[in-house]
Amino acid sequence: MSNKILIVITTTSTKEEAHSIGLALIKKKLAACIQIDKNITSIYSWKNKIEKDNEYRLLIKTTESNYIQVEQKIKELHHYETPQILAVSAENIETNYSHWITSSLT
Repeated sequence: MSNKILIVITTTSTKEEAHSIGLALIKKKLAACIQIDKNITSIYSWKNKIEKDNEYRLLIKTTESNYIQVEQKIKELHHYETPQILAVSAENIETNYSHWITSSLT
């Protein structure tokens, strides 16, 4: 299993859904920390229409070895037909913080 740190990003349309996803991931030890940004504006193309929505963005700190389970849990709890699930590798991360993340997931 890889302990490489990932930041997984998703968005929701409600604060309640953001909290539900975040809490589920923490309880299952699939994420060490989740930050929820409120009131972001997303502009995107969906089914040949330009859409604009207010959303909540989740920044999920996890490891590469947990990614598949994180993705599955987001899909299970998310109401969007196609939720944004984007994982970014943390290339530079402070050693103690990295250790805290990996130890939080065991």
